[in-house]
Amino acid sequence: MTELYWLKKDGDTSGPFTWLQVQSMWRTGTIKVTDQIRRDGKNEWHSVNEVHRHLEKHFRRFEKDFGNHEIHEIPMLDISDWLAAQTDQRTGRLWSAKTRINNLGSLVSLSLFARDALNAIPDIGKTEFQKVRRPQPDVRAEVEIYTPEEMERRLTAALESDIDLIPALVLGGFEGLRPAEFHAERAKRPPLRWDALIWDDGILYITGQKIRSKPNRSIPLQPVVEAWLRPFANCRGEIWKYKGAYIKKMLRLADIAGVRRIPNGERHSYASYRIRQLKGNLDQLAEEMGNSPREIIRSYKRNATDAEANAWFNLMPPVHYWDAVYSYIQKGVRQLGAGLKNDETPDSDINPFSGEDNAALWPIEDLEARGVEPLSSSLSTRTSTCLSGDKF
Repeated sequence: MTELYWLKKDGDTSGPFTWLQVQSMWRTGTIKVTDQIRRDGKNEWHSVNEVHRHLEKHFRRFEKDFGNHEIHEIPMLDISDWLAAQTDQRTGRLWSAKTRINNLGSLVSLSLFARDALNAIPDIGKTEFQKVRRPQPDVRAEVEIYTPEEMERRLTAALESDIDLIPALVLGGFEGLRPAEFHAERAKRPPLRWDALIWDDGILYITGQKIRSKPNRSIPLQPVVEAWLRPFANCRGEIWKYKGAYIKKMLRLADIAGVRRIPNGERHSYASYRIRQLKGNLDQLAEEMGNSPREIIRSYKRNATDAEANAWFNLMPPVHYWDAVYSYIQKGVRQLGAGLKNDETPDSDINPFSGEDNAALWPIEDLEARGVEPLSSSLSTRTSTCLSGDKF
């Protein structure tokens, strides 16, 4: 069945069009990079420029392996074997069925465009690309999550060995952030900023997220998040100050804590335990996580209990926590990169301290009002510095 597409130009929608018609309009300049496109039956709109770059990415790897062949002379079996052998350049794992399906679709479109629009190959029926059997979707494994005990060990290990990871663990595990929304490594957007934590309103405000039909979302700040991150309340700028260290740091943490690393484990754990708190309110959970209810169903473990959820969202820091963070901040951790590898070098000018003099940390009484148990009464009047050496 031929895929159909809708176009939106200056607010006006037209269509449906076949992909060949879309390609032809692109070549003639009828549609521009600022216009939008969506597949028939889908709700999400994408920029034409984004789709064009996506297709170029698909073609580039195929061209590297088959660039010296005529497109109509590449056998169906070679195409199928090529798709089956491709691996993710970062992880080394074979492409998922979804990735293979997406790439095959792009290659089919390329062959049809070459045949029907450019008359560059003979029209003798189906192209070799069309003859390739569509990959079967992967069987989804059961969702893996962290237990409260495992999360406690990871937080303890981060406090003792790498405090930089505490915001990542806390915002992923207790607010449901995607890792890329936090660190933005290899993404065309900046990392999450400290001012996304809006303490007065008790929300975490996320912008420019993955699902373009839901670009922004507000997530209620859990008391456990306030307990772990309030010592950083005067920090400014981007939270994550590295360019390519997230996975390495998480793997190192897993070794120290003696807890296996689960890809997207923090976010999946949040979904699994938060749905218990929400008494099964899937729509609210989807809103908090910035996804559709259908996708959210695939992201949580069914047999989490209310007791486990209660334990998860009550993983408060130890009594000495604020003192440890305060000492960490005072050391001026902008210089932390001195002993790190090249790909772990912190960006310059990240986490600049506030220009406001003598801005005190939020009083502990405010935390008590939000239900956060005070950690140390001696800290109620303490001032803080944020990754500099200077007092506020």
